[in-house]
Amino acid sequence: GDTREFHRLQKAAAGLDYQAQEPNFTLALATLAGRLQRRSLIVVFSDFTDPTSAELMVESIGRLVAKHVVLFVTLADEELETISSAEPENMQALAMAVTADSLLRQRALVTRRLQQLGVDVIEAPHGQIGTRLIDASTARCGAVSSASSAGGCAPCHCQ
Repeated sequence: GDTREFHRLQKAAAGLDYQAQEPNFTLALATLAGRLQRRSLIVVFSDFTDPTSAELMVESIGRLVAKHVVLFVTLADEELETISSAEPENMQALAMAVTADSLLRQRALVTRRLQQLGVDVIEAPHGQIGTRLIDASTARCGAVSSASSAGGCAPCHCQ
């Protein structure tokens, strides 16, 4: 049952082509919400590059959490963290550190907003993302099943 579905999802995701274009979160998540007939686990793999797209994404995801369980998965930006924490050797390095720190703060703000909405945010380095996702989705699938049978949302606090 459940493991076959995960492998089916994994295979479908592997077949997706990369496109260098900004996603339309509002349309995509509204379409998804319209198609789902019962409480579901929704996993969003994304990143946010600017405050406007982040705000649209947060609003769109916010409409889903009332009925569905949402996991938001993003890769930790180790390069930004390295640039931000490095001791600047010149003015260019200082400017880069300030910019990197600003981007990390914006990212942390979006992450907090998603968590306040009830979204589980999984942010980890590339090598840990798969394990963290499996752990969180396994925990949340139990919450979805319990909530569906009880008619409400079962508490679940996974990281």
